Amino acid sequence: MTELSASDLPSMVNGALKVIGQVTAFVNAMNDLMERYEDLQLRYRRLERDHEELSQRHEEVCQREEAARREAEEAAESLAKLRLAHEALIIEHEVGRGAFQKFQAEHDDGREGEDTAEALAEIRAAYEALIVEHELETRALHKLQEEHEALLEGRRQIMEELGTVMNSLRAGAGSVALGASAAG
Repeated sequence: MTELSASDLPSMVNGALKVIGQVTAFVNAMNDLMERYEDLQLRYRRLERDHEELSQRHEEVCQREEAARREAEEAAESLAKLRLAHEALIIEHEVGRGAFQKFQAEHDDGREGEDTAEALAEIRAAYEALIVEHELETRALHKLQEEHEALLEGRRQIMEELGTVMNSLRAGAGSVALGASAAG
């Protein structure tokens, strides 16, 4: 073995301190990397849970949208049927009015008897019944139109919610991609 001189001792201590400093820096860097790795794992698990929740919400929104679409279609069909019935009632009303006016004109020439009065009363009652039925159908038509508009508004809101969910899913996927690249 070679003997060390007293002059070599400070350079050896200095070298040892450098090695210790480098080892300490390495250990600290490893600790930091482990902490980052654990943080990224926690974040990844949280993002996975968020993704599952968003997927479930997306599915629920899609189901609600489908139900709203079916309701809107049914309301549109009912509305179309009521429109046809309404138009038929208008035509029937016009025909009844014409018949009533014709009958009234034929019997206004002074030949008013009991039969004429009864027939006129029956025609008048039928005419009034048609008017009432027309008003009821008109109200029903308006109510269905309001329901149809409400369904359309509900569908619009569902579409907005679906857009929000989709944006959240996209943003979540971007964060997962960033987290994966940071971990690599």
